[in-house]
Amino acid sequence: MGPCLIGRARVCAAVLLPSLLVLVACGQAGRGNAGPGRESPDRAERASAVADDANGRPETTGMSADAALDSPSGLDENTGLDENTGLDENTGLDENTGLAGEVIDPSGAVDGGMLEGAADPVPQPTDAGTTPQVMVDRCGAEVDPAGVDAGFVVDVDTIAFAFETSAFLSPLAWPWELTPNRHPWMQWPDCLGACKVSPESYRQHVFGSGDVSAALLHGTAYRLDADGTRASGYAPAHYEDLVDIQAEIGAQAPTLTPLLAPMVMPNDRLEVQLTMMERRAATADAWATYTGWSPATDGDGYWLDDANGSAFIDKGVELGVPIFLVFKGMPWHGLSSRFTDPRDIGPAAARRPDAHLVVMQGGFEHGLDNGETSAPVDATTDLGWGPGVGQWPEGPYDETDSAVQALFPLDRGVNSLIKSLRDAGVGPDGRVYVALGGVWAELITRPTEAAHVLGKLLLHVGEDNVLWGTQAMMYGIPAPQLEAFRAFQIPEPLRVQYGYPELTPLRKAKILGLNAARLFCLPPG
Repeated sequence: MGPCLIGRARVCAAVLLPSLLVLVACGQAGRGNAGPGRESPDRAERASAVADDANGRPETTGMSADAALDSPSGLDENTGLDENTGLDENTGLDENTGLAGEVIDPSGAVDGGMLEGAADPVPQPTDAGTTPQVMVDRCGAEVDPAGVDAGFVVDVDTIAFAFETSAFLSPLAWPWELTPNRHPWMQWPDCLGACKVSPESYRQHVFGSGDVSAALLHGTAYRLDADGTRASGYAPAHYEDLVDIQAEIGAQAPTLTPLLAPMVMPNDRLEVQLTMMERRAATADAWATYTGWSPATDGDGYWLDDANGSAFIDKGVELGVPIFLVFKGMPWHGLSSRFTDPRDIGPAAARRPDAHLVVMQGGFEHGLDNGETSAPVDATTDLGWGPGVGQWPEGPYDETDSAVQALFPLDRGVNSLIKSLRDAGVGPDGRVYVALGGVWAELITRPTEAAHVLGKLLLHVGEDNVLWGTQAMMYGIPAPQLEAFRAFQIPEPLRVQYGYPELTPLRKAKILGLNAARLFCLPPG
């Protein structure tokens, strides 16, 4: 990915006082500049539908407006999360309210598991979310969820930067716009320190709070040297750096040794990449890739179902490492937003049912241009959905209702991933997974959208195939994200309206650790 990180940076500094996050200085954001009047692609076509929908909405929008989180854990009563419902009076939601105030009719539950006119049944939750059932992991061993609670956490989305490049990365090259209202738990001194990644700082940042039981470490995209080692030119982290970090952590704390995922970019001299995979297979637990990256600054990415992508997947399966972390959605500057479309996930999974595809970032925010964000500008700005709601909020997935599709298109955001899977005949709890790294961090302060995203993923990807991830080196220590997730619940009206499953303790335990343990053949607990 290299210098493309710079284009999306926002230069900020902040000081966390006992009960106030004080912004000291901020430059122009590279991402999230969707101010009043800025329109997303296709917005003009949908203006009438959006306006009609917004006219009947109350002033409260269902989005948390509180920015200050000042408890020792980084969360307090103003987060819109409580232990019973995941929503409180500060979110603008009540029991009859859905996204941005839309009224939910509890009688409108999905009938019989079908969407009217749909070709295939809509998946429905089963009692597996409440009754522990022995699962078999990828290696054939039984995994018994009984007695394993949400305290077992596997973070499959952790990243590290090379120590020797940290001076270049910190603090100017932050790849997301971090703001107090969107990421109120962040402590900038911690973030800036995390940029200077050494094995010890990674261990302290990811494992230091004691919340994470195991983690998977990956780097970023970069151009290989001619011999397939290290990097040609600048790289935030190449595989040799990750191996060094893993080895040092293993020497200090063997039980915390992270799993490794080498970065593979098959659109950069395919044969060199495949040879590199052969050399690294013995130390790899998975492979990682950014389909939107190109070795040329003005180039395009690739698709998992084109010749390059197919050869990459075939090679990984042949080498006995059939797990592929594929970054989709959340478009970065310097990456092609076209190739962050998850439309290739379904066809690739159908072509190689023996491959395990982990969709990192879930296709979230797919459809936005580089540098844009679906996050609210602030608590009062109205971009057409009501005050405090971003330009492309997440909502329901509906294959039959054109009015719903006008507001929440099937080819945008997480819906685009679901459509790809359904079009390819890939059902839930198969070999396609979604990791929540980045997605959950962006939705903590947007609880209604979080409920839709989690509900859709549980239904269409499967409760055994949603994985925990934090991108903790970007978003701060994992504890606040974990605490928010453990407290969160999909509101009952949304469950009735859309057939979303309840986030039972067992389902949360699966997402936080059991599902990844099954995929990576880890002993749970």
